[in-house]
Amino acid sequence: MRKLASLQQLKSETSLLRLEAALEAGNNLLREIKSAFADATSVVEVAKWVKQADDLQAQSRKQRTVVGVVGSTGAGKSSMINAVLDEENLVPTNGMRACTATITEIQHNETEDEQAAYRAEIHFIHANDWIGELQALREDLKAPGNDIVGAEQLGSEPRAAVAYDKIRSVYPQLSKEDITKLEFSPEALAQQAPVKDVLGTVKVITAPTRSAFTDLLREYIDSKDRPGLHDSNAARSAVAATHLQQCTGLWVVAPITRIVDDKVAQNLLGMSFKRQLQFDGLYSTVTVVCTKTDDISVTEALRSMPREHSIHLDYRTMAILKEAEERLIKECSLVDKRIEDLIVLIDSLDEEVEQLELSLDSQDDETLIHGTAQQVTSTSSSGEDGLDDSAGCQEKRVDSREEAIRRLASLRAEKKAHRAEKSDLQDKAKSLREDLDKTRMEIGSLQSGIKSACIQYRNQYSRPVIRQQFAEGLKELDEESLSTRGEDGHGNSYTPRDYQAIAARLPVFCVSGRAYQKMSGMLRNDEPTTGYLSLEETEIIALQEHAQRTVASTRTDICHWYLTNLYSLVTELMVQVLIADKPLDLAKDLKDEELDFLEKSLKELSEKMHSAIEEAVNKCDLAIRDALDDNLDSAAARASTAAPRIATSWGMPKREGGIPFPTYRATCVRDGEYTGPSGRTDFNEDLCLPLMKHIAMPWERTFSHTIPHIIQSLGQDLSQCLSEFQDQMHRRPQLKNSASYELVSCRVKNYAESLQKAVKFSKLIQSDDQKKANRSFKPAVQKAMQKAYNFCKAESGAGSFERMKGYIAKQVRNEQKTMFNSAVDAAQDSLEELLDKLQKSIKSEVELVIRQVSDDYKHVIEDHNVLKALTSAQKEIRNLLDDLDSRFLPVLEMPVSTTVGHDNKGAEPADELALITSPSASAVLEYGAEQGTIKHEAPLPKEGVDSEMADLASTSEEAAKGSPTASVPTKPSFSLNQGSD
Repeated sequence: MRKLASLQQLKSETSLLRLEAALEAGNNLLREIKSAFADATSVVEVAKWVKQADDLQAQSRKQRTVVGVVGSTGAGKSSMINAVLDEENLVPTNGMRACTATITEIQHNETEDEQAAYRAEIHFIHANDWIGELQALREDLKAPGNDIVGAEQLGSEPRAAVAYDKIRSVYPQLSKEDITKLEFSPEALAQQAPVKDVLGTVKVITAPTRSAFTDLLREYIDSKDRPGLHDSNAARSAVAATHLQQCTGLWVVAPITRIVDDKVAQNLLGMSFKRQLQFDGLYSTVTVVCTKTDDISVTEALRSMPREHSIHLDYRTMAILKEAEERLIKECSLVDKRIEDLIVLIDSLDEEVEQLELSLDSQDDETLIHGTAQQVTSTSSSGEDGLDDSAGCQEKRVDSREEAIRRLASLRAEKKAHRAEKSDLQDKAKSLREDLDKTRMEIGSLQSGIKSACIQYRNQYSRPVIRQQFAEGLKELDEESLSTRGEDGHGNSYTPRDYQAIAARLPVFCVSGRAYQKMSGMLRNDEPTTGYLSLEETEIIALQEHAQRTVASTRTDICHWYLTNLYSLVTELMVQVLIADKPLDLAKDLKDEELDFLEKSLKELSEKMHSAIEEAVNKCDLAIRDALDDNLDSAAARASTAAPRIATSWGMPKREGGIPFPTYRATCVRDGEYTGPSGRTDFNEDLCLPLMKHIAMPWERTFSHTIPHIIQSLGQDLSQCLSEFQDQMHRRPQLKNSASYELVSCRVKNYAESLQKAVKFSKLIQSDDQKKANRSFKPAVQKAMQKAYNFCKAESGAGSFERMKGYIAKQVRNEQKTMFNSAVDAAQDSLEELLDKLQKSIKSEVELVIRQVSDDYKHVIEDHNVLKALTSAQKEIRNLLDDLDSRFLPVLEMPVSTTVGHDNKGAEPADELALITSPSASAVLEYGAEQGTIKHEAPLPKEGVDSEMADLASTSEEAAKGSPTASVPTKPSFSLNQGSD
């Protein structure tokens, strides 16, 4: 067993760094095992082992962890994501307009081709979806009460203007008159080249560098949408909903300047969005990211900070230094002025000396010719240092050589004195400038420190406020649900949540992506960053580490499962080696007795385990029925009763909460769901709302708590069944004589671990399928309302609003009894499928374990030796097994850091950090709650429209690279996967 010590220990290792290294060592071992058996795959057992090795290698591949990043336009999502990826402009940013209006998914690109390091797949909208979109845009061009909007009216009709811009951007050959007079057919437009050629197709873009990649992609994803107008696109909305369903975590992004006042954490993208999180059980996976922390007014921040804060002393010190700076500037100015004056004086004296010297050289007489000499005199004016001078000129007769000589000596002396003064002043100016530079450095340091303190103070102030708001938002949701339940007498059995504990657990990060990028050597054309004393203060590194932890839990489970199954394969081969060396060699009667006992024990084990599964599934079924059946019926009745009133409210005057006609028509044209300038309108969701409110809390409790607990208990029960079976076999004295018995016993324990892990992963089935079930209500209602929507689409002209309201009201009256029952039936059918799928999944794992246990003991009893006839393979396998511990011992000895550094040196694996870019994870980026979609597999370029075709393209970009701070070359890839406008 010593050979297995390191592998056994790694099965419970917690360091992801070591686990990943163990996984790599395991895959190397598997490759060598398959190579050893390359010529023996015709043997049934060998083929089984090779398949196990293949399955294990496939299992080792990293799984997707999808994190949704949501926030309004301009919230700073792009800059934040770029910083987390350690990229400068992978996700495009623009200081003047939004660059991203659709959903984008970023993944790791695993290609080894350096020329395709970055890759994008651009999925163009399908023809039927595009025709539907053109039909909706055609309706948007109609004015209230009229058939068309004139060209002169586009400016006053924003919805029509947006529709016009979209159509014109894709079909520039259409004139303004053609569009505004509706002289086009959606079906005919969809058949025109080059649009027809790209609809429903996928365009792949690859590039070796980010810059080249971004340039290639810009043609398809540079958004030209009008600012402030939200786009509505059915295909993109569907993709947005699908991505949210796949999410295992959610980052809510908002500027810190607005997040507290706007109560973003409390009003998380609306009540419907929060309710969906509640149904999905995602509330505990929410992270709030406050961006633009560098956007701060120090003056305003200081007013908010308590007087006793030390920063006020720094501010006063800085004020004193600024006064000193001003004084030094004045002194420097005076000294510089005096130096300039002295230079002028010295130049004048030089000129006069030169004239006198020439005059003396040219005269022989003792008496010189009368002439005029310019005498420069200096007078001091009152000044701080007596440095201000005035110069004058006067006439002077020079009568004799002696007098000229005396005058020359005087001028030379005066010049020497001025030069000495200038030298002293230059030294003083240098000293003053040094003092000024030092003072300015001190001021700069204090300013940076003060701004840093203000930023950190605001961050620390915001965190508890945001956490409290988040908890209050959940409380508000619970109270709304309980209020509807209380009316039916069902609300008293629910224990209130610990909202304070929920608030305390909410991760909140206050980040500046641009400051991080600038301090990391990016954005070289930008001004220097102030207010951050280190990269850590930008909190991007902390957010990267949080991303790692998001992935680490799932990845750790996968590694443990892999190592448990690797242990199973290795020990099975060891059993074969031991049987070959020391067979049990039982007499036939003893062998038959042991086989009979084994068969009886296995039958009992199978019955117990299947009974445990049946009991657990029945408990799940009972939990669902107890919590939901009555609630679903009463919820359907409640929704049915409320439906006519809700439908009537849509058509009320705007002052009474109704919907304006253009929005009403746009919503009907889009089958009940529309996002426009004033926000989102969803008739189908409104009709479902009473039903959803009523069942939200019991649904969440059932699928987030009750059923997961039942599944966890089942794993323990199945493990206990195997332990009891092992106790029975342990009492067989004949078996204990086998050299391989101890190893077989260890294998049974390993099966118990493997089974528990398999059952744990079956909770993912439950989670995914319950999300599908809770999304079945709205489609059923939409289907029931489709007839009315179709009638509304055909309406135009005077009186159309009243006719539309009539169609909707009539359809609601006709369907109010059946559509909600159909919605409930659809959900119940999905839940039945969930339980059936769950039961089959666990049964499959149990039956596999029972077969493996049976084979193990039969091999021991019957001395079944597969390797005996495989001489060459047996030798290689022996060598591999003898070398087993030396493969995994170095992994256990690897040093593990408890923190993650900026460049991951000596830290937990860089792979773990790549939440958005590694194969371990992908990020769904929902820009501004606008339902477009772009999907990336590594570096992320952008989305939108810059060419005629771009309006048709939905971008699912797969841009991949290594972990954001890893030293390996990036390998991005892009995959645009959904239709846009």
